[in-house]
Amino acid sequence: MVMLFLARIFWALVAYFPPPSWCTTTEGTVLGDTGDDRSNMEVVGPSARAYSIAFRSSFWSCGSMLTSLFAFYIQDWNWFQLAISIPPLAFGIVMILFLNETPHYLVTSRREKEAVGLFQKMAEINGRDFSSKSIDKLSEDQSSAVAEKLKTILKAPVLIKRAIIFFYLWFIAGLGFYGLSFNVGNLTGSVFINNIISGASELPQALFILISKKSGRKAPFMFFLLLGAIALTANAFIYAYTNVSGYVLVAIAMVGKLAITVVFSFDYFWSSEVFPTTLRATLVGLCSLFARIGVILSPIIVDLYLYVQTVFGPNLGALIFGSTMLVGAILAYFLPETNNQKLPENIAEANVFMTGNQLDADRDSDNDEDDDNEIEKFEMSSKANLSS
Repeated sequence: MVMLFLARIFWALVAYFPPPSWCTTTEGTVLGDTGDDRSNMEVVGPSARAYSIAFRSSFWSCGSMLTSLFAFYIQDWNWFQLAISIPPLAFGIVMILFLNETPHYLVTSRREKEAVGLFQKMAEINGRDFSSKSIDKLSEDQSSAVAEKLKTILKAPVLIKRAIIFFYLWFIAGLGFYGLSFNVGNLTGSVFINNIISGASELPQALFILISKKSGRKAPFMFFLLLGAIALTANAFIYAYTNVSGYVLVAIAMVGKLAITVVFSFDYFWSSEVFPTTLRATLVGLCSLFARIGVILSPIIVDLYLYVQTVFGPNLGALIFGSTMLVGAILAYFLPETNNQKLPENIAEANVFMTGNQLDADRDSDNDEDDDNEIEKFEMSSKANLSS
């Protein structure tokens, strides 16, 4: 939290001077979406996780729309960057003064006493009993080095497959979301109005996140990937082969923007529910890394039409974004449904999480012992490989 606040101060000062283009790219990549969702996941319980993500997402959309108002009234780039850095700095001071570190961070930092005090306070507020066994379990999970855990993943093929799929899904989310945000300048009409419409199109995502508590994660995730793919691909072909109004294209593009926004929000908590507790922060961090690669590439793809002449014109980027979303919808089919499921605690459990073995065990309690034996066998094999 403190590091994020210091980074904000640094980039606020950099914004006052005319920085090279790499400064702007680095600022967006580093600060674009750092820390808030991970804190939500670590503090909020599973039953309220969807509400937390939906609530946060609404503020993101409002901030996107307010950025257009700042840009309209402060059209000098340096002063604009400085102005939009002030609210996060002010809020950062409030967070440092009044917001506690997450219990997960305290435990992993070997600050067990502070973690116990925070857990007791949380239990008291929620009318629950607190057991010190929770701290012991977290400490035990963090006892082995991250490098050793990552080596163990190599012996978990199911988890590897799912992690690779999520890497791609996060990549296309960063690519498409920021690409479509940058692309508003290529749409018909005022760039300021288009950006406000773009931000407003993101607001319904909160509703769809809440609906996922009933419908699950997988079905709506695949639906919005397909919706975005169809909308963006149609946008490119309509531009190329018809003479419809530019405002129709704006409307279709906003459907694609809503779709990729929902996908981005789902990426956060769906991947967190698939990855094991012992490596959740590390793997989600790797997913975020792939998303930032997409962010870096997005303005290049948006301006690709300037260097590659096609019939799609400025909608060439939309066609590329739509194609990547179609591939993502196909890959998402191979991920498990995690709604109302007990989260995997370790790598061994994650490797059989919602596989045929676990599903059979859920149907027949007699198979519980077989599933436990498979997990135990996997753990013994992993330890043997680590010691060799």
